[in-house]
Amino acid sequence: MHRFASLGRMLATLASSLLLFPAATPCPAFAEDGVVLAPDGGRLDALDPDGNVVGPCPLRHTDVAVEISGPFARVTVTQLFANPFTDKIEAVYTFPLSDRAAVDRMRMTIGDRVVEGEVHERSVARATYEAARARGHVASLLEQERPNLFTQSVANIEPGVEVRIEISSVEILEPKDGQWSFTFPMVVGPRYVPGSPNATPAALPTGFSARRGAILLAPAKLTIGNAGDVATLGTLQLGKLHALLGAATPIRALNEHAAALWYAFEAAYPDGSKESGSLYVDGTGEIGGRWFFTDPKVIAAMGTGFSPDTDRVPDASRVTPEPVRPGTRAGHDISLHVTIDTGGPALTDLRSALHEIDEATQGDRSDGTPRKVSIELRKKNEIPNRDFVLTWKEAAASIEDALLAHTDSRGGFVTLMLQPPARIDARTVVPREVVFVLDTSGSMSGLPIEKAKAVIAKAIDGLRALDTFNLITFSGDTHVLWTEPRQATDRNRGEAQAFLASRTGGGGTEMMKAIETALAPTANRDAKAGTAPIRIVCFLTDGFVGNDLEIIDAVKRYAATTRVFSFGIGNSVNRFLLDGMARAGRGAVETVLLNDDADAKVARFVRRIETPVLTDVEVEFSPNLEVTDVVPARVPDLFDEQPIVVHGRFRGPRTGTVTVRGNTGAGPWSRVIPFELPAAEPAHDTIATCWARATVDAILGRDLAAVQRGDFSPELKKQVVALGETFGILTPFTSFVAVEKMTVTIGGAPRLVSVPVEMPDGVSYEAAFGEVGFGGGGAVLIGSTCAASAPAQQAGFASGRGATIERLGAAKTKHAVAESLDLGLVKGENDEEREPLLRAAAKVPADGDPSFLFRERAVVAIAHLADAGKNDEALKLAQSLVARDAEFPLGLALRDALADQTLGEETRKSRIASARDVATKAIDSGVRQRKLSLRLDARLLPLTAGVYDGPAPSGVTFVDGGVVVSVTVAQLDDATIDRLKKAGLVVQTTARTVNLVIGVVPIGKVADLALLDDVRRVEPTQMK
Repeated sequence: MHRFASLGRMLATLASSLLLFPAATPCPAFAEDGVVLAPDGGRLDALDPDGNVVGPCPLRHTDVAVEISGPFARVTVTQLFANPFTDKIEAVYTFPLSDRAAVDRMRMTIGDRVVEGEVHERSVARATYEAARARGHVASLLEQERPNLFTQSVANIEPGVEVRIEISSVEILEPKDGQWSFTFPMVVGPRYVPGSPNATPAALPTGFSARRGAILLAPAKLTIGNAGDVATLGTLQLGKLHALLGAATPIRALNEHAAALWYAFEAAYPDGSKESGSLYVDGTGEIGGRWFFTDPKVIAAMGTGFSPDTDRVPDASRVTPEPVRPGTRAGHDISLHVTIDTGGPALTDLRSALHEIDEATQGDRSDGTPRKVSIELRKKNEIPNRDFVLTWKEAAASIEDALLAHTDSRGGFVTLMLQPPARIDARTVVPREVVFVLDTSGSMSGLPIEKAKAVIAKAIDGLRALDTFNLITFSGDTHVLWTEPRQATDRNRGEAQAFLASRTGGGGTEMMKAIETALAPTANRDAKAGTAPIRIVCFLTDGFVGNDLEIIDAVKRYAATTRVFSFGIGNSVNRFLLDGMARAGRGAVETVLLNDDADAKVARFVRRIETPVLTDVEVEFSPNLEVTDVVPARVPDLFDEQPIVVHGRFRGPRTGTVTVRGNTGAGPWSRVIPFELPAAEPAHDTIATCWARATVDAILGRDLAAVQRGDFSPELKKQVVALGETFGILTPFTSFVAVEKMTVTIGGAPRLVSVPVEMPDGVSYEAAFGEVGFGGGGAVLIGSTCAASAPAQQAGFASGRGATIERLGAAKTKHAVAESLDLGLVKGENDEEREPLLRAAAKVPADGDPSFLFRERAVVAIAHLADAGKNDEALKLAQSLVARDAEFPLGLALRDALADQTLGEETRKSRIASARDVATKAIDSGVRQRKLSLRLDARLLPLTAGVYDGPAPSGVTFVDGGVVVSVTVAQLDDATIDRLKKAGLVVQTTARTVNLVIGVVPIGKVADLALLDDVRRVEPTQMK
């Protein structure tokens, strides 16, 4: 009999007995009463006995229906939530919508019963939802986190039941230079969150006393354990756990404690030690005998995202939904249908930039052109990982005036879309100071940053001789090319192009320092009247940040002296941030898709900054019209030939005029348009909604930073709530809630399942979160309940606190970590470029971390210089190395060999070669150990030393001299399986959808398996 035959039967039994298997994290999830809890950021898959994925949960499908009529677009999003579990669940899903849309409808359908959503003040809507959830009713809550980011919660979904949620919004489309466009955002990018986790000490209840001391002994990888009473505080996610411990107050040990257990948890420290802890429903907790307290109300208010709330982004846990890991998908797909009726001219040049579509026409005009055009996605089950972008033109190219009115019980509302003048070239050429600001963070790594570099390179080539310019890059740090802008000479262009070509992506999107650096006026600008150049700052970024409002507010502060133009780079950019920066900075926005032609985008940018269409725009209604509450109060400058759009209210039928004024390249311009307001007009009811949304934006725009911080003016907040409730729209302070009061669910409290989102197309998961599968070593496996850890600090999406112990890898000892930090080896790009020793060491490949084996890599680099006959340069570097670490033997040996003039040449070469050989062996060994520590579960590391005759570590199953493992690979195909077999793995079953292989590997082959290039993660599979 084959020695693994019995294992095959055991694995078949395991696969068939597990109802749910967390495919993104191949280890058992913590269970209660046979129910598997969904890990944050992991996708829960059901597997059949052969290991094939049966299906995902709980968001099954999204359908988008778009009706475009003239300038208005009505978008209806239908989400189908299903429950394949054996227990009821609560689903929480974060998704995007257009940042320009007003969300004004929500409907929930359960079976044949329909419940219409109602808008209430946010806290009231939340309380209504939570009360319904506690009573067992099916309920839905829709909340706005950002103007383009929303959270949908659905409670008490019974096993086998489907709940359908319909969300509807309306927006106004504005053509630019004769081209119309409609964009439907499909994915939320992984946002960088700056600041420190909220650490406001909780007010201690009576009988508790604070103590001095720590809660955690050091930065730790946290793992959530078994759940107790989840009805009181809800389900715990890693983001909550990190924030909870950061905000907790150390207290003296409690003599008596009767509160129920909420969750157990574990902290794993970099030196390999671990501590167990407990959290209780009264807000108390202890770890290693050290007690602490945190406010339970704060815990309950936290979201389910991968980042904890911070002092700069207090709602970070609500705007950072977990993306799926490479090789997996979120499980849901999307269909989309668009109908366009221009109401007049025929459509031409219809294009979908990122999706394949099918077109159909409806009816014909007298000239034979279609009356309507319908578009559908060709792939009916498209993965929502990139925006849907549709563009078209109309046969009549000119923009026509549109004066639309609506009346109802709330009064009269009017929207004007007025024709601008044609672009006129400026009569005089004004010098410009152009500053390009490039995002080089991890989310821009790869194709996005290369596309951005291409745009900047072409824009630099297009500068005029009288222009000055500069270049700034930012990620975790900000790097300025020159101390002040320089003339656009051939030499300066060449220097800038060389600098630009060297930029790569990595780190977090720390944008505020770049904002301040770029927008602050240059100190030595020519102060003579009429000679100061026009300052233009051009930001190129994907906008994946959590502090959107803070950034827009900062741009607004400099609007008087600097114009801001934003380029969104990528297929799923944060359009709210990019549009907001351009509006606040009196500029314009451009989105550059990854398949776009950079030349066309740069040409439009150059045309915009040379000759705007209309600046200093004013719209004035004749007094007899009595039009009030006009928004925006100040019309933005026009950089494209697009309509001037304003909204207002009126009191009754009137006849008058509206006057539009502004400045063109030829000087002052104005136009007077006759205008009639009706006594009654029931049509165009969306006009009232658009006015309300624009008014909310104007109120919030008074202090966006306060909205971000959560301390917005109470009086202004009341105005926003009143508008939201009166006009039935979502705002930051109003939400939709729908409660099904007829159906009561079965059993106890529901389980919470956070629905993961797709990574945006073109964005690297590894660049954002670190290498896949680092969970047991580095702290980068986001949000798993199995091999869980804190978010990757080197990516910066969790906290923006810079280098941490986790960044250096758990394989290092505390001493080694302290040594690297004390030597100052973790540096930003500025320091690295200025340090010759760092540059030399970086040329010796070993690891992406510049601090990893820095001294040994420096030794090899110095030896190479000596071999090339560059003894003076080698000696200077050796002396620099000794100055950093006077006790490093190899550094001392190199310095002495290079400095001692009495040595013969052969002896010198022999000593240098000997030092290099020792360093090379150390590097090879270190790289091997680092790969093992990052790819192998910590429980498997003892098996890599060779012969292992000890007991099986906890959670590890030994069978006939081998260990049962789950192997996650980069791509699962026949060639990969062959390589796994050659490395010693006896394959038992596979799950190709999630790139997972389950099998047995001999103990002596564990290291060989983990070191294969195909392998991303090896973890033990425990037999039950």
